[in-house]
Amino acid sequence: MPQLDASQQILLDRALERMVRSGHAATPQRRLVAQELLASPCALTARQLADRLGAQGDRVGVMTVYRTLALLAEIGAAYVLHDHLSESAEAHYAFCSDRHHHHLICSACWGVWEVEGCGLSEAQVRVGDAWGFQVQSHSLDYYGLCARCATA
Repeated sequence: MPQLDASQQILLDRALERMVRSGHAATPQRRLVAQELLASPCALTARQLADRLGAQGDRVGVMTVYRTLALLAEIGAAYVLHDHLSESAEAHYAFCSDRHHHHLICSACWGVWEVEGCGLSEAQVRVGDAWGFQVQSHSLDYYGLCARCATA
């Protein structure tokens, strides 16, 4: 099981609290899935996550991993990423903080970085007003190559 630093442990605890508040048990298996996802420097597919857990000797079934990732996404603790640059249909998941942010996503290594502050709040209001639409939220992903992959 990966060791988390203090800030990561806080994020994990908050996610598990949201899980319980939403009416779901924070089982040991769900904790393992969330912790492994949080510790990963890149987004993972459910199968990759199950394989990592299995390699560590943690007994978590692949269906439990899929269901836990769906639950984490539902409560806002995981972000579902789709590869828009290839024909790969399998979703990748990244652990997310609970503050407003956007993502930089490396299309080569699936590294994910959170970017705080986006300046879209004014644009959100303008677009909503122009269309008579009450915008409740927005998201923005930047796909490209991280510094390491760009030089490789």
